[in-house]
Formats: sequence, C-alpha cells, structure tokens
Amino acid sequence: MRQWAYWHVVPAFDLTQAVGIWEHATSVNGKGQNSTDDDMLALATKVGIPERHANEIIAEVRSSLDKIKS
Repeated sequence: MRQWAYWHVVPAFDLTQAVGIWEHATSVNGKGQNSTDDDMLALATKVGIPERHANEIIAEVRSSLDKIKS
C-alpha cells in the first residue's frame, strides 16, 4: 500500500457466497460460515468501530434483510 492509502470497512454486500464450497468468499473474524453477531462485533473492534455503532449497523442490515424476505 502507498503511504496515503488506508483500509476501510466495506458494506455487507461484499460477503458473497462462494460457489461450490458452501461458505462466504470473505471470512468474518476468520469464519467463512456460521459467523455470528459476536464475530461481527469482534471484527468491528479490530478495525476501530465502536461496539454501539457496530450494533446499529447489524440491526440496520438485519432490518433490510427482513424487508427483502417479506
């Protein structure tokens, strides 16, 4: 990476299913499958997202998915 470059968290739509291996192509806290809210929170902590904000993001994603399902 160049000195001016930096890492940032991407939206959850990047958690794509990998064809044929039955897990996500992008792991969450080291897990390709069966990740939990605790895994999301651990990852958020590692990248500097406050737990309160991470919980808000999880709730927002869950709400959006519920709307798609109904």
